[in-house]
Amino acid sequence: MADCLRTLAGAGVPLSREALNPFAGNRIKALRTCIAEQSFGGHGKVALKRIEEWERIYLARGPLAHAEIRATAQGISVSHITFDGKAETRHPPKSYTQFEMLEILANIEAAQRLLHHQLGQIKALALKKKPSPGSSPG
Repeated sequence: MADCLRTLAGAGVPLSREALNPFAGNRIKALRTCIAEQSFGGHGKVALKRIEEWERIYLARGPLAHAEIRATAQGISVSHITFDGKAETRHPPKSYTQFEMLEILANIEAAQRLLHHQLGQIKALALKKKPSPGSSPG
């Protein structure tokens, strides 16, 4: 996502200030808005669907990425840890079977891979439309 935003900015595609926001959620909103406002052909529509899927999966990814994970006799225990800038909060553990955890991880990987491929199409189109240095606008 950051690479796509960087490529779009370098190609002169207008981006909102949120594209530089330190929070990934705000950057993905900026990317979604940019793609919706630009003409990327059918690739834009597909990219928006991939972003929507990534945002859905992202809700499952966060608690895993910021958790204490332990193997148990029944499977996997995940205790999400949040930090508000002052104090850490450990949420009650959630239990998953080994197969449930593998499915969650496979879904995250698939959504990330599909988004990455589609954003590659967006980057290629942006670079193709980028005016060459020294050329005059039509």
